[in-house]
Amino acid sequence: MKKINLDIDIKFDYELIGISSPIKDYKISWLLNKTLGFDFMKTLDFQITSGNKNKKAAAEIFIQKNEKNIPENSKLTGFSQYYFAIEENHTFYFLISNKSEKGTLIPELPSVDYFILIKGPVKKEEIKDCVEKINALPEINTAYKVDLNKLKQQSRQNLIF
Repeated sequence: MKKINLDIDIKFDYELIGISSPIKDYKISWLLNKTLGFDFMKTLDFQITSGNKNKKAAAEIFIQKNEKNIPENSKLTGFSQYYFAIEENHTFYFLISNKSEKGTLIPELPSVDYFILIKGPVKKEEIKDCVEKINALPEINTAYKVDLNKLKQQSRQNLIF
């Protein structure tokens, strides 16, 4: 039987900035608000539900009050999350911690403490400018644009919501 290889160019609908910093989530949110002119506000934790190997991981923005939809053998892991939107151009920013008590959101990037996930239209220059301003902060060890193509499929799925 002849094998057919299918090359698919995956188009992501978000951009990702990784931030390494020892400070708490509320402090980094405040610094980013002050430095970038954002208005991050705390929301319910970003939830990852993962179960057995046959169960695909699912990400949700808001935790469901009715936990009947969560399988018995799954584990619920919450990551601190802040939200900011620019309504005029439909751009949404999420500040999400990479680490929680139960694990890491993106295991390939263990040195990253926080991510800024950007959904919507944003120019490369804006992301570059944002990264430069974040790196200028003395409380930040490093910040950089994450190459989404280098992340494992499971990690990319964790960020889809």
